[in-house]
Amino acid sequence: MKKIVVTLLILAGIAAVWLYRKPQAAPVLKTVQTDAPVNTPEQILANDYEKIARNLDPKNTAGDEWKDINNYALTPETIVKVDNAKTFFTTAQNNLPDIYSCLKKDFCGMETRNEDDAYFDDQRTPAHILINRNLKIMKEALRKDAALASQVNWELMQELAATDSEMLSVESLDIIREFDSKNVKTDDLIKLTANAKGTAKAEALAKIAKNNDANGKAILASEIADTFAVADNDTVISILEKLGSMGFTKDQTAKILKNLCDRKEDHNWKMIRYEALKINSDFERNCN
Repeated sequence: MKKIVVTLLILAGIAAVWLYRKPQAAPVLKTVQTDAPVNTPEQILANDYEKIARNLDPKNTAGDEWKDINNYALTPETIVKVDNAKTFFTTAQNNLPDIYSCLKKDFCGMETRNEDDAYFDDQRTPAHILINRNLKIMKEALRKDAALASQVNWELMQELAATDSEMLSVESLDIIREFDSKNVKTDDLIKLTANAKGTAKAEALAKIAKNNDANGKAILASEIADTFAVADNDTVISILEKLGSMGFTKDQTAKILKNLCDRKEDHNWKMIRYEALKINSDFERNCN
């Protein structure tokens, strides 16, 4: 019995010491919680766009159109109507040069990141996303009012189309393809994709393929065949994933795929073969 009493007393003593010490640690925890900055995704995003806005002409960001352009909950189709197409087009296009300029300079003030920061994708910064959004607004405005095509800064569109950023190149290329087709032919569009790789190359070629001109399709088929002969595996696979929807004839498709036959020693051959067979079940037989 005495042993039990002694044991209980020891346990009680330990508990007392623990309870006495516990409040000493509490202020430290409380201080960390109180002093730590609260950076919600919304706050971070608002801070990033504030940095971009510093590079823009205030007169181009004063209207309600700019607020709607920055409200990503609203689709371009929802906000751009026939009666306001010109206003949205003007607002979107007027800000593009400034955003693109600060993007090239220093990612609009967001290029400095230390080791503790989250992963920073230099091809998908808030500036990239905002330019892409403005291009989408412009495209929708052009669809509502085709006469606006005469006001497009085609030089800037071609510069954006030639960048290595998929977000910028694909959208601007689509504007050129759809609204400057009388002046820019398929081979011109292909030249704009010369430096593109991976999904950017595939998406760009898929956009170009929307032109139904037979001569243009033949030129594009030849370009893809040549690309398959020299491109890296990621680019080849990305294009293969889009090839079936590009509207080529069976003969064109067979000729395009034949340029893959020399890649049998590539480490990604199984994936290339798998994607090619989905498009043409005779792919391997045509390689012999």
